[in-house]
Amino acid sequence: MRSLFDGHHRPLTNQEYNDYAKDVSRDPVLAWMSRPKVYVTLVAVYTLGAFIRAYIHAGLAGVQLAFFCYIYVYNLGDAVDSISHFFGSRNPRSKHLATNNRLIGILAYGQV
Repeated sequence: MRSLFDGHHRPLTNQEYNDYAKDVSRDPVLAWMSRPKVYVTLVAVYTLGAFIRAYIHAGLAGVQLAFFCYIYVYNLGDAVDSISHFFGSRNPRSKHLATNNRLIGILAYGQV
């Protein structure tokens, strides 16, 4: 089994991780959902559905709020990896180098 950090290229699809999660790759539904075209289609339909529901309930202001929420959530996910693991407190007894940032933790609802 190869390591994620052994210098290989970045995977192009979820299918390239099958050797790491054999139980997931054996599940026919998850294997189907992991196909790139199916995955992109499902995400697009889900996102479009969210925007349509927002428009039905609150008009253009609802669509704007939904767009802001999508941007907020995706950027916070990146902030957890890029900001809070560099700037914050660290348990001195831990072997890990990751840190926890209280502000990002509050904004991301405890994702840190």
